[in-house]
Amino acid sequence: MRVRRLTRSTTLSMAVGQYNDLRAALAEEEDARAERNRARHPVDLRWEALADPNSKGSWLHGHHA
Repeated sequence: MRVRRLTRSTTLSMAVGQYNDLRAALAEEEDARAERNRARHPVDLRWEALADPNSKGSWLHGHHA
């Protein structure tokens, strides 16, 4: 019984340690993804405008005219 408690305690301690090690890296990853999405948003808007077949100024409309 005592060995089982020690094993559980050790396992829990290791899991918490791994979480604490990863937490900072995960926060950095989240910030990097948010920054990428902010930078990519205007590009996506322009790409959609270029591909809109109903827009007379679109790239797609000009090549299908």
